[in-house]
Amino acid sequence: MKQYAESIKCYTEALHLYEQEPIKDSTMIARCLVGLGNVHWTRGELQEALACAERALILREHVIQPRNEFDIAACLGNMGNILHDQGDISRALVCATRAVDILSSCAPGDPRLAAALNNLGAMYQGCGDYIKAREYFERALRSLPDENHPYRKSTLNNIARLNEMEKTE
Repeated sequence: MKQYAESIKCYTEALHLYEQEPIKDSTMIARCLVGLGNVHWTRGELQEALACAERALILREHVIQPRNEFDIAACLGNMGNILHDQGDISRALVCATRAVDILSSCAPGDPRLAAALNNLGAMYQGCGDYIKAREYFERALRSLPDENHPYRKSTLNNIARLNEMEKTE
């Protein structure tokens, strides 16, 4: 509903309440941080978004048990996108690659892997590395056999853009 200020208020209040509990629920704290980070990212408040994503990742990697690799990969994907938007391409690629590696090992047939591969391909395309971009786009397509899945359509659109970019160079 694009009520960003209200979203920040609610996530911040929930985060504060969870952090004040005598027995901390790290999973809920991480969820609040992810939500808060996503709102900041949408608003273009990249430093705040990154700080939230980094805090959530620390909780998900080192505190929350049992570890949920999907949640860790999601944090890394968010961080990659935020870093990319900040212009820190090398760190963005590290995060996005880690997300792909995690999902490749724990969920080879999961659509989230295709989304992460497509995202990584788009980052490489943005840096002008068309060979790696195509490699990741092709991997995304191979990981999604459903012809009508939205992630597949997005990847095909990225490949079409890549083909056009290569023609003009």
